[in-house]
Amino acid sequence: MQKFLPLILFVFPTIATAATFQNDSVYAASEIGTALAGNGAIADNAATLRANPASISHLSGLNISVSDVMQFNKLKYDLNLGSGDAGKFQNSTNFYITYQPANFSDLTVGLGVYSPYELRNSFHTNSNKIIESDVSSLTISPTVSYKFSPKISLGISLNYQKLDARWKESSFNSSGKNKKLGFSIGTLLTPSDNMRVGVTYTNGITHKIKNNVIYSQQNFNNECRIKTPSSLSISVWQKLLHKWEVMGNFTWTRYTNFYKNNAYNEKSPNFTLNNIKHNSWRLSWGAIYNYNDNLKLKYGLAYEHSPLRVDERTMLMPDHHRWWFSVGLKYDSKKYGSVDFGYSYLYSPRADSRYKKSNFGVLYGDYKTQRHLLGLQYSLSL
Repeated sequence: MQKFLPLILFVFPTIATAATFQNDSVYAASEIGTALAGNGAIADNAATLRANPASISHLSGLNISVSDVMQFNKLKYDLNLGSGDAGKFQNSTNFYITYQPANFSDLTVGLGVYSPYELRNSFHTNSNKIIESDVSSLTISPTVSYKFSPKISLGISLNYQKLDARWKESSFNSSGKNKKLGFSIGTLLTPSDNMRVGVTYTNGITHKIKNNVIYSQQNFNNECRIKTPSSLSISVWQKLLHKWEVMGNFTWTRYTNFYKNNAYNEKSPNFTLNNIKHNSWRLSWGAIYNYNDNLKLKYGLAYEHSPLRVDERTMLMPDHHRWWFSVGLKYDSKKYGSVDFGYSYLYSPRADSRYKKSNFGVLYGDYKTQRHLLGLQYSLSL
C-alpha cells in the first residue's frame, strides 16, 4: 500500500488544476477564438461574468448564454514505469444569466453555473497495472455589479464550489467529495466608448477532502488538504476604426501558496509532497474582424508559462509550457440571438521528468501533450 501513496495523494492537487494548469478554456466558447484575450473586458455576452464580475454592468436587460466546450486530449508518456497515451475526451457545459433593471441601470445581477475542473486520465504500467483518475466539479457563482460612474464599475462573485474525485489502481479504489466557498472581485474601467480595461482577482479555495479508500477488501479513510491557486488577471479591449477590435490579457497565477502542496494521509502523517516553487503566467493577444453587421471573425495567440520544473512533474501532473493557436467566429442574428464557435490547438514541447520523491524510486522519462478545444455557445439578449 505504501508504494502507491505518492500517486494517490498527488491526484488531489492535480484535480485543482485539471492536469493542465490555468484551465480557463472550459468556461466559455466565445473566448476560445481569441485565445482568451480580453475575456475580462469584451463584455458582449453573459459568460463574461466568470472572467470579470464587474463586466456584466456593460450588459443591459436580460442576457443568457449556454456554452459547451469539448476537449480532445493527447497525453503521451514514455516513462520507466511504462508508456502509452493517457489522454481522454472531456466535455464541459456551462450556463450564465445576467439582469439589469431598466429603471436602475447602475445595478446588474447574475448567476454562473460552470465546471472549472475536469480530469480523466488513464496510465498503463509495464506490470499491466492501470492507474485511472476521474474528477468532476461544479461551481455556482451568484454575482452583483455596480456602476459607480459611466467609467467605473465594480463587481463580486461568490464561488460555491464542489469537487468529486475518484481514483482506481488495480485493487485500490478511492473516492471523495468536498464543498467550499470562495470569491472573485473585479473592476471594469471604460476610458472611452472604444476601450475597456478589466482587472479581476480570484482567491484560492481551501479544500479538505475526506475520502473513502478500499484496498484489498479493507476500508479506511484518508484526508487531503489543498488550496486551489489564486490568480490576478488584466484584460484590455480596444475598437479600431470600423472593422477591427483588438484585445489582450495577462493572467498571473500563484502556485507557491498551493497550501505547500499539503497532502497527507492519516495512516502516514509524515508523508509530505514537494512544494511548488514557482508561479505561472499566461499572455494572450487576439483580434476580431467585423465582416458585416452579423458576422465577426476571430483569431488569437497565447503563451502559458508552467510553474513546474523537471523534478516536479509526475504521471498525474505533467504540465509544461504551451502555445495557443486559435480561430473562431460569431454570427449574430440580432432578433434570435447569437452563436459563437471557437477552436484552439494547444501545443507543448516535450516535457522531461525526473521526480525523485516517488516510492517507485526515481520516476523519469518524458511527456508529450496536445489538446484540441472545440466550443459552441448560444447567447440571447432581451
